[in-house]
Amino acid sequence: MPFAAAAEDFTNAIAGYLQRYVHAQLPQGCMVVGIVDEHGASVISCGDLDNGTDRQADGDTVFSIQSSSYTFFCMLLEDMVERGAVQPDEPVAKYLPASIKLPNYHGKQITVRQLAKETSGLRPSLGDAIDPKRADNPFEGFIAEKFFALLSDCRLTSEPGTTHLHGGVDRGVLNQALALKAGMDYESLLRSRVLRPWNMNDTGLTLTPEQESRLAPEHSKLGYAMPRWQEGDFILLAGVYSTANDLLKFLSASVPASSRLRPLWERTVANFAFSPPRPGLLNAGGGWFANGCYLGFDKARRRGVVVLANAYEPRRQLGILLLESEWQSDRRPQPAKVSRRLGASYAGRYQRSPGNALGRFALRHYVFDAPHTSTLLPAGLSLAALALLLWRVGHTRKRLFILCWVVLAGMVSAPFLPLLASRIFCARLHPGIGIRCEGDRLFAEATGSDWCAIEDWPNAQSWGQPFHPIDVLFPPVPVELLPESETRCFERLSGVPMTFAGDARGKVTSLILHYRGQTFTYDKISDVPPKAPEPVKPPVIANLDTNVLDACVGRYEVAPGAAFPKGLKVTVWREGAQLLGRAQHPGGDRVLLGAFPIFPESETNFFEKLTGAQFRFTKNDQGQVTALTHHYTGATLAWFPDWEAKKVSAGTIQKEGR
Repeated sequence: MPFAAAAEDFTNAIAGYLQRYVHAQLPQGCMVVGIVDEHGASVISCGDLDNGTDRQADGDTVFSIQSSSYTFFCMLLEDMVERGAVQPDEPVAKYLPASIKLPNYHGKQITVRQLAKETSGLRPSLGDAIDPKRADNPFEGFIAEKFFALLSDCRLTSEPGTTHLHGGVDRGVLNQALALKAGMDYESLLRSRVLRPWNMNDTGLTLTPEQESRLAPEHSKLGYAMPRWQEGDFILLAGVYSTANDLLKFLSASVPASSRLRPLWERTVANFAFSPPRPGLLNAGGGWFANGCYLGFDKARRRGVVVLANAYEPRRQLGILLLESEWQSDRRPQPAKVSRRLGASYAGRYQRSPGNALGRFALRHYVFDAPHTSTLLPAGLSLAALALLLWRVGHTRKRLFILCWVVLAGMVSAPFLPLLASRIFCARLHPGIGIRCEGDRLFAEATGSDWCAIEDWPNAQSWGQPFHPIDVLFPPVPVELLPESETRCFERLSGVPMTFAGDARGKVTSLILHYRGQTFTYDKISDVPPKAPEPVKPPVIANLDTNVLDACVGRYEVAPGAAFPKGLKVTVWREGAQLLGRAQHPGGDRVLLGAFPIFPESETNFFEKLTGAQFRFTKNDQGQVTALTHHYTGATLAWFPDWEAKKVSAGTIQKEGR
């Protein structure tokens, strides 16, 4: 197989990945990767900014880093704690004016630390308080007075410090307290104490006109540019903008063993994390369904990685893979040339071979860590059956004989339980690796159910994502394989080796993966490889007559159920040639913040650009619309589940659905 470089360095491997991924999956998006260690820093990028200029993505491209902003917010808190200006375990009310009334829980007040860890218990309904005109700009007109008035009416339903909620209002309260204590506006405080000392001049809560020209607009996975949410006069809830070069400055300060930054960051990560951090790794992630950021630092190897994207992509998985990779060119495997026929023989689907290690993981996670009802109920039924059997046996000797056999059978079968659990696990969820051949190149990806590495499971679980945990996930992202010999390949980014085995006729029957010091065997179950991912093709918006649109206008109601205990009211109206919708619970607690536009693909099929949701209007034999169905396609993260609403009234709906 011909390849671009005989002895490829790490940056070339990253560039190859970005070029393939961006061109195949993010046609309107861009990605930037930064790496830094004791030998220096490098930036690798791919894609256009798609912001009205002809700029290409590079190290100075500006991205919204979303929840990664918390790293800098919490470092500011740590700085003020070190200065003695703030005490983390004191009530935050001490640092707020008397006019701001925070709720308490049976006399227990919210502390600074609880706000930093997002465990305050504050759960105000932002929907009614914000009340924007459009869902694509929900913070329009939202000011501090409205925010704190909202908190005054809030009631705590759980004791502070017991329940974590990310993305709530905790950060806004904490940032306001720090700014008031320091006697300056929050952005000036953040810049002077955290950003300026590391010369992070392109990082901040607001952008200059020149920085705006370098901003990479967020894109949904459908390929559409996303509107920017303007926080209005309440910047305390805004996230930080930054660049790969600025974030590499931050990580570079962690590289020296004597750096003051690293212990400060360690305390910060311990203070705020979506999930328990991996041993030896400092990392922070941010993003939603339209963009993302990952910051990672390996303390043992003293190396850091930045992954930035303006469209949805597996940023955390890619970042961790890069941190685990072999960076030095003289230590990386050397690709070899093999025949196309031999390379094609590797293609197919491979399934993880059952083993004790996988069985112990399955037992530990799916049985012992499962909800009590799913484990205690079968165990209770088994004990009840045994008790019934012993009761029906009249003689004591027979009872002892049966009991001894049950105990003996349990002792004999116990060693086989992991293997049995492993076989059930593989048969049910089919963990595997798929390898496909595209011309002269080989690509590999994880196959089976939607997988999540066990170390990332708490994070996925907290977001309610429908993933299955597995002890080891490789590859965590679709990757390219390079041949090292006729029977051995290695993953292009990390250098992780795979060895292929065959039968006497030379037919490939299995592969052996060597990863993280362990060996995993996969049996070939099919010669049919997985399909290559198709490039994103945004839906084509149809031009419909206004009479067709007017037939969809009306009010719809979703019956009460598990997803919406009080039901759901949906209003659809027309403004010019555009249909808009608004959804709310009975009583006014809105599900969507403001009106959202829906675009037609046909006379009955519509879609929403922001989330990728599909809407279908059902018509009767007379051509009248009788129902509206919402379906989550999986194009992006869902805001709520599928539902069907019956049309309850038609006719002209006032502007904004009011």
